[in-house]
Amino acid sequence: MVIAQSTGAGRGRRRSEGSHAAILAAARALLLEVGYGGVTIEHIAKRAAAGKPTIYRWWPTKAAIYIELFLQDAAKFQPAERSQGVEAELRELMGALCRLYGQTEFGVALAGIFAEAQLDPSILEPLRTHVLEARRQGFLAAIHRGLARGELRADVDPEAAADCLFGPVLYRLLLKHGTLDAAFGDEVVTLFLRSARA
Repeated sequence: MVIAQSTGAGRGRRRSEGSHAAILAAARALLLEVGYGGVTIEHIAKRAAAGKPTIYRWWPTKAAIYIELFLQDAAKFQPAERSQGVEAELRELMGALCRLYGQTEFGVALAGIFAEAQLDPSILEPLRTHVLEARRQGFLAAIHRGLARGELRADVDPEAAADCLFGPVLYRLLLKHGTLDAAFGDEVVTLFLRSARA
């Protein structure tokens, strides 16, 4: 999926699958070598042996390239939907989220994309829609199932609850003041359930 096309940016139709793959491969390699902040469109174009106009025809920004790469890899960290009880579901979702954001190179890239998104609405919208909301919906669905089974208090607001679970992960991702790992994710779920259980 080309993010620029899927979000209605009006970019040109993809003409070369080989060039498209080479650009993504170059972006991935450069991320590992120099970090998100060190990558430029010029670097990607040179590594991929592609013209800058070709890149800009498919992706309006560097962030759009990395959002597409992130989505390719994020599918590997998506737990299967199961009706296994709200605690087990939330722990599985949180564990996958912490691994994706805290233990992959694209978690590191996300922090840089977030920073750019604060100044550029064209980055913020696909970031919110394709990266954040897709993960947040998993928490919302688990909370709704927990409410339907009577496992959570009837007055729990699903939207606020999802933010309570998702928010601490983003906080650590951006500020890097603590480890973003499974132990942290488990603690967030434990604290949430102490107040939200029926």
